[in-house]
Amino acid sequence: MGVNAVHWFRKGLRLHDNPALKECIQGADTIRCVYILDPWFAGSSNVGINRWRFLLQCLEDLDANLRKLNSRLFVIRGQPADVFPRLFKEWNITKLSIEYDSEPFGKERDAAIKKLATEAGVEVIVRISHTLYDLDKIIELNGGQPPLTYKRFQTLISKMEPLEIPVETITSEVIEKCTTPLSDDHDEKYGVPSLEELGFDTDGLSSAVWPGGETEALTRLERHLERKAWVANFERPRMNANSLLASPTGLSPYLRFGCLSCRLFYFKLTDLYKKVFEELLLDADWSINAGSWMWLSCSSFFQQFFHCYCPVGFGRRTDPNGDYIRRYLPVLRGFPAKYIYDPWNAPEGIQKVAKCLIGVNYPKPMVNHAEASRLNIERMKQIYQQLSRYRGLGLLASVPSNPNGNGGLMGYAPGENIPGCSSSGRRSSMGTGLSSGKRPSQEEDTQSVGPKVQRQSTN
Repeated sequence: MGVNAVHWFRKGLRLHDNPALKECIQGADTIRCVYILDPWFAGSSNVGINRWRFLLQCLEDLDANLRKLNSRLFVIRGQPADVFPRLFKEWNITKLSIEYDSEPFGKERDAAIKKLATEAGVEVIVRISHTLYDLDKIIELNGGQPPLTYKRFQTLISKMEPLEIPVETITSEVIEKCTTPLSDDHDEKYGVPSLEELGFDTDGLSSAVWPGGETEALTRLERHLERKAWVANFERPRMNANSLLASPTGLSPYLRFGCLSCRLFYFKLTDLYKKVFEELLLDADWSINAGSWMWLSCSSFFQQFFHCYCPVGFGRRTDPNGDYIRRYLPVLRGFPAKYIYDPWNAPEGIQKVAKCLIGVNYPKPMVNHAEASRLNIERMKQIYQQLSRYRGLGLLASVPSNPNGNGGLMGYAPGENIPGCSSSGRRSSMGTGLSSGKRPSQEEDTQSVGPKVQRQSTN
């Protein structure tokens, strides 16, 4: 009897750096890559059509890449607990591989499938590749509790083995001695479904802004790494926080669905930083480099987060004309820029001209932001005090307080009135002073959070 293997895709929708799939192929005579799609879940969940389209595009791209290796993706309808017992018998499966899923639902599901596999005499291979580190190991090292601060997280991973480099991509050479049994009606039985087949109405659906799939993910990664000037300057991309256009280098959806390996991204970025630092910077110094990265990443010098974003002040700072609001809230389009972020403060005459009466055509504010932010900071202080044993001594010495109520983030002067966000001007009883570790960026002035504070220099 030969070794008939199945790799079950869930996340990790890629052929590069897929250790579970690579190990499954080794020593196998046949390999089938499956993705189980629950039609009931597709029609009843709260996941929107754009996310489903992204997933289906990921599956189509995965199937196309498998075709190049004389293999195919088997998309199977049903629930895993019902599907696998049938597949074990129908395909005479002897080996099953999966990527470790750390989420509660995934753990429960995988435990049930592993039990079914054991009962059927099927070997189960589980490998970690969706996260950089073994999350269970981190919790174990922390006494059975997840770390509550990034500093604690760093301490724990420093005790673990170094990260393993990404495994080789599945190529025709890797899969050479392993075949995939295919039937003439494969597309009818196991093809990737369309949105219409899943019950979605696609009339008027615009083209995808974020194309799904491993191919697009790797293209974006290379585009991301090509920006040597950005890497050399240790800067994030110059972006508008309210940009109407999708970033051509955005990677987060691809990391979430596993179209892009986080390990590949990590090592590629790390190697490039080292190369740029050593090759281009005249003042390259190992100690300064290490210290600068700890500072810029907020991983060692950032210890407090007593800041509340003001929805009015933040919008005015990043998009003064309100273009984002005008596009996505057309009911407010007629307001002048002065009132676009706080239309409830506009005189009734301006509201009538804008054809939008607050409380009639557009709701009044849900909360008083100044009061809500004050209460939030008080509660955060209480939590910090309770967790102080995890964070070391002296970390609660100064909690920022801002009479403007905008949390010290928007760069307004102490006396400036921001409609919708200003408080009565009283100082909080929690103290004043700039929170330790608050790094002012080039886009934000460090404002007064109590006494007047000038912009700090990080040079």
